[in-house]
Amino acid sequence: MSAQQLFRAAPSAYAVLCGPWLALALLWGYASLKRGEVQLTAVLICLLPALLFAFWLRGFALELHTDSFLYRSRFGKMRAGLYRDIAGLKVSTASPVTGNPLRGNLRLSSGATLSINWKVFPRKALIALSERVRAAV
Repeated sequence: MSAQQLFRAAPSAYAVLCGPWLALALLWGYASLKRGEVQLTAVLICLLPALLFAFWLRGFALELHTDSFLYRSRFGKMRAGLYRDIAGLKVSTASPVTGNPLRGNLRLSSGATLSINWKVFPRKALIALSERVRAAV
């Protein structure tokens, strides 16, 4: 087990949230060029959601250290803790299509619960955190 691992939003999260808007912008740009007039406003309107989603995804991080972890979400605060303080790790929702985790909760020994948005991270992030929690027990 390496001393530190850093997980950011998975490329698949960017593809799912940004991809359709980028494709729409490309299609609109291509169609407008074909007509001989560039509809810049329409292309920019399509690009805006893609940029906002990319900015939102960029804010997610899960850092796994030797004895502790740090979780950051774009609109949530940064939370840190020790693996030995985790009383339970539960994946509360899984995708009916892929089986990948969507949301999960870390139950801390203090009684607090930390909700993690797993759907933006690669699957190996959950596996790595689970392994470290098990090793700390």
